[in-house]
Amino acid sequence: MKKVDRRSQLPFTLALLVAGAACAGTKPSATPPTTPSSSAAPDQALLLFEGPIYQVELQRSIALTVSGHGATEAMVKEMQERIARDPSDLDARLVLLAHCDARHEARGCREHLLWFIEKHPDHPALRFGVHVSPMDGDLYLEAHDLWTRQVAAHPTSVSVLVNAASFYSAFDGERALALYAKARALDPTNVTLMTSAADAHMLRARVIGHGKPDPTEAAAALADYQAALEHKSASSFPVAGRAAKAALAAGQSKVAAALAEESVKAEGPMSGDEVHAGNIVLGKLALEGGDVRGAADHLVSACKTTATPVLRSFGPDMTLATDLLQRGERQAVLDYLDACTRIWDRGRERLIRWKSEIEQGSQPELKGNVF
Repeated sequence: MKKVDRRSQLPFTLALLVAGAACAGTKPSATPPTTPSSSAAPDQALLLFEGPIYQVELQRSIALTVSGHGATEAMVKEMQERIARDPSDLDARLVLLAHCDARHEARGCREHLLWFIEKHPDHPALRFGVHVSPMDGDLYLEAHDLWTRQVAAHPTSVSVLVNAASFYSAFDGERALALYAKARALDPTNVTLMTSAADAHMLRARVIGHGKPDPTEAAAALADYQAALEHKSASSFPVAGRAAKAALAAGQSKVAAALAEESVKAEGPMSGDEVHAGNIVLGKLALEGGDVRGAADHLVSACKTTATPVLRSFGPDMTLATDLLQRGERQAVLDYLDACTRIWDRGRERLIRWKSEIEQGSQPELKGNVF
């Protein structure tokens, strides 16, 4: 299997959690606390999934992980000194874990990742930000062994089950979905579990479909997204855009159109993801119907929206742009790439290079967000 390298990006799950914090009206501090967390759960008292203490730790984890991704040498040294004084300093370990993970430093990842799984298998920090695959050899095997034991020891802890599922979701979708199913059996109306399972289905759809989503897995994702939509108000964390993409991949065009129309009307701090996804889906549907001009209009509209953590980190969807470029719609694609510079700072150099190649008559391979 081809290795998926996401180390240069803010982890997708973390980006979604930052988005969730914005929807909830909270904004985690970018500065890590200077003292260890006093609310971290002791080994024998697991955190209740999405309970009050869990939510506090989740916000802290988001802030610490973001800080770790941008940690300076001085900050890294300070965190290392804190751990030398107190090996149980959870905050310092989380900063270093994020720092090492972002730089693909396996040795640092190993020490802190295995410590977290062994000591705090229920901690929300393990829902995001750790990139380990079977290609990492012994590290993956050690982590897998620890997770196997933790799941067996805590079969009724939704927090543990979700963290274990997150660990496997990118490279062992079948195992991840089985863990999400166990968690959902314990908490059947939890929307986070529904959307997490849906995301796992879509990731698995791309893996087994070799890039082009498998319709059966996409249909399973759609069912979970729709279940989540039924349990949440229109003002809650947006899901319709992802559901529209799943419906399109599943071959359910009418459902995709309805969900996309809903998503382009989204408002609020994280409406950018919805508007972007909805326009991409509507553009693809227009193209399928032979309306090239309509598809081009939706393409340009897709990036005339607000930037979000997901768009800033993973970038905009380039699949519709690729389809239109292959049909000779160069100007529409150039306008789209121009608009993308507003919401994808990390991809600015890439966007400029693609524009130059298109203007010279080439057809570059446009790579962007597939989520």
